[in-house]
Amino acid sequence: MNTLRLSIENQDKSWTLKPDREYIIGCDTDCHISLPEEEISEQQLKFDFDPQRNIWYVYNLDDSDSVYINSQSLTEYPITHPSYISVGNKLTFVVTPEGFDSSISHTKFQELLTLKYINRVFFDKEDPEQLRGTWLKNFSFSFNRNLALIDRFSKRRIAFKDQSKLYTVREDLYKDILIRLDEYKKNDYHLTEQLHFKLINYRDYKYENDRDRIYLEIVRNTIRCTKITTFLRFFVNGDNLYIAADSYALGRMSKRKVLWQTIILFLLISPGTWFIYVFTVGLGLVVALWYLYSSWINFIRSLFQGEPFLSALRVNFPKNIKSNAFDLDDSYMFLKSIYPLIISSLEDTLRKHNLLDKDLEEILKGISNDIGKTSINIDTGGGGIIGSVISGLNNTINNKSQTKG
Repeated sequence: MNTLRLSIENQDKSWTLKPDREYIIGCDTDCHISLPEEEISEQQLKFDFDPQRNIWYVYNLDDSDSVYINSQSLTEYPITHPSYISVGNKLTFVVTPEGFDSSISHTKFQELLTLKYINRVFFDKEDPEQLRGTWLKNFSFSFNRNLALIDRFSKRRIAFKDQSKLYTVREDLYKDILIRLDEYKKNDYHLTEQLHFKLINYRDYKYENDRDRIYLEIVRNTIRCTKITTFLRFFVNGDNLYIAADSYALGRMSKRKVLWQTIILFLLISPGTWFIYVFTVGLGLVVALWYLYSSWINFIRSLFQGEPFLSALRVNFPKNIKSNAFDLDDSYMFLKSIYPLIISSLEDTLRKHNLLDKDLEEILKGISNDIGKTSINIDTGGGGIIGSVISGLNNTINNKSQTKG
């Protein structure tokens, strides 16, 4: 029937577009799909089906250059595969043609990427891993490896003539892990709504000439609202491939903290309070700005990154991660499945390109063993099990945790 599935990422909004008409999306009430004004211009996008070519097209109706599709600036684009359309970094549409073969292996690498800017203004995030919760040191690793082949006679490494081979290896690594994640998700129906992953091309607005920063973001939201986020990235530097993964845990939103901080905010901005501060003490503005920065800055930063309102509140006012055994099991099942999956993909892909030597194999085996040994120490000192164990407290592997953001 040539329909097009349109949805908004991280929101429960979706539409089915039929080929017998065109669709205008914007904040104007006359648009076929009308959205809030703060998220989109009056007439932002147009979707139109070409019956001769049997293809849907999307057009940017706005003069601004803040609309991207699959990391490319959007003017006119044929939708032949699932695509991500980013509007001003606040709204991301997901479009999928009917009957599309979603096999990742048949999709071009650039078409898998979603573009996202950071560090645009003072309140924006400075790096992708801010505002993700507590860093899980036990489930993080990084190393830099020279992959140039060793000459069998001189025993010296033979430098690559160019870096294209390493970039091909990097693309194959990302795609292979995506395929394995897709299979992992399909094999457990509990993960249908709880596991999400995508490739993001992060760009630092203040340093446009920086190297490309492609991250594979893997997010698991447990049924008890613990959010586990794992960032995986591969960077090419000379003959080296830098490989790193970091995981973070974020608890559910603390309604008590939100209520208490909202009361304080209301008291600071109420007319009576302002009269006392400004005319009696003269420090009202200073106090209010200091309070906003110290208590609400992560909420503001999350909104700038396009997080929904409640998600931004959760980032700013999370509960401590509880010692619920069910939630602990869900978190461990995810982390202890994802990391072996990543290591296995690294081994297989590098072996396919004849780049897996014994030393590198031992490094990967050591990482896998370290993660496998992470276990619960019964003496948690009265603290939360999840916070103590997967963060690296009170167990045999690490004794330190930190929060990023």
